[in-house]
Amino acid sequence: MSIHHPTSTLVDPRAQQAARFAFNVALASAHSYARLHHIPFNPVNVDAVITFEGEDYAVEVKGVGQTSKTETLAFTVTHRSTGFSFTFDTVIRSERRNKAGNVKVRYNLTGKGSWTTLDEASAGLVALAAGWLAKFKGMAG
Repeated sequence: MSIHHPTSTLVDPRAQQAARFAFNVALASAHSYARLHHIPFNPVNVDAVITFEGEDYAVEVKGVGQTSKTETLAFTVTHRSTGFSFTFDTVIRSERRNKAGNVKVRYNLTGKGSWTTLDEASAGLVALAAGWLAKFKGMAG
């Protein structure tokens, strides 16, 4: 079945679906290649976008799955205007339950800081990464 498009071209739904799939594959491949070869880019799906000192940063959080009350997470902070990124590989998320049964969650980066929420951790890590990422301002292009 064909659909008559207003620009008077015929659009085949199967061809349209195949083109969309090909585009998604190409985009995923380009992102994987850029990440693997440390080529600056802006991630498409981010967990947060944080503005720090007038600059926007994207934050991606990756984990291996929580199998206990303690989990190791990786936070990648990407400077949106340059595409350069910095990854914190060992952010520890821990849950502790007190005698009353209340759960406290902490995010800890050894020697750098500790935060009580994911948003606080993201903002704190952006602040830490911003100084390093500022060195690359003006280099993207």
